[in-house]
Amino acid sequence: MENRANALSDEIKGYFATSKYWEFEKPLGHGGYGVAILLRQKAEFGPHTQRIALKVALHREADELRNEIKWLKQVHGSKHIVRIVASCEKPSQPDWDTEPQIQEHQPLPPQTAFNCLAQLEGPVLALEYIENGSLLDFFWRMQDEDVHMSNRMLWALFLCLIRACIGMAYPIGSPIGTEPILETIPRDGRLAGDITHNDIAIRNVMLGGGDDLGEHHIGQIFKLIDFGQADDAAGPALGPTRNLRAVAELVAVMINMAGINTERTKIYKGKATLAGDIIPQRWGNPYEWLDPDLAGLIAECMYKDSRNRPTLEGALRRASDAVMNKRPGSYPEPREETNDAIQKFVQKYILNAADN
Repeated sequence: MENRANALSDEIKGYFATSKYWEFEKPLGHGGYGVAILLRQKAEFGPHTQRIALKVALHREADELRNEIKWLKQVHGSKHIVRIVASCEKPSQPDWDTEPQIQEHQPLPPQTAFNCLAQLEGPVLALEYIENGSLLDFFWRMQDEDVHMSNRMLWALFLCLIRACIGMAYPIGSPIGTEPILETIPRDGRLAGDITHNDIAIRNVMLGGGDDLGEHHIGQIFKLIDFGQADDAAGPALGPTRNLRAVAELVAVMINMAGINTERTKIYKGKATLAGDIIPQRWGNPYEWLDPDLAGLIAECMYKDSRNRPTLEGALRRASDAVMNKRPGSYPEPREETNDAIQKFVQKYILNAADN
């Protein structure tokens, strides 16, 4: 698989060697579907540097990329899910009727990148480029130096991922090209849908620059990517609770900086949870620095019986309250939770590394 992916990446790089508008910047990785590459707009077409991530399928794995395109269109408009900027079933037969118009000093239409791929068969997907890398890269850097995220950072991560779960439960489905909005629980009585991501893991969360939202106070936003395995086959009301359990387990991984053993259960508030690795035991607390409220919410979201797990609304309320209202003194090790400490941590383990 790796040899095939590398060969496809080199092939695509060759196609862009003579592109009028775009240049191949670097490979972004590969998976079961094919490859992802980073394209950069050529400097002569604007004063800014526009980048897009392009995903191209290996021939036999095109259905997974088609599936991702399908679901990303449904959840488009969600602030904490990667934005699709364009897609095409076959570059040699584009899905648009007229040639995209090039306007001076404006971002290039991403469809212009597809013109270079006319020799390829199968779907192509263009996504926003999320500049600070994946949570997996961040994880390896922390593990190398035996450090961990502070409670305030972990709460911020959890809240972003709960927002993404809401974006899947109540898909916005806004037109491609419109700005994303913050995911909220609708008040119109609409029932949650059943979209299940099925591959929520640290490799599928990206870190981008923050915005002016108070809940992004650490200066980063965490976004969910890779919907190639998504479906809505879980059944009524199961999609949201499965997604919530998966994001809780992801945060638990970022606490113990290793895999979570979900084969053994522990009792938390009278119910069996799969988060036994991070909650206090009879012999003591495995993580003295950890906020018990955070460990508690993770444990509840990972109850073995899905009927006992919090609702998305309940999880959102508790995570929002922690992010917006808890202060450094609320935690066991306040010095690690100050704005200055978090800023230095982000600079060292996220921003400096992303610049290299």
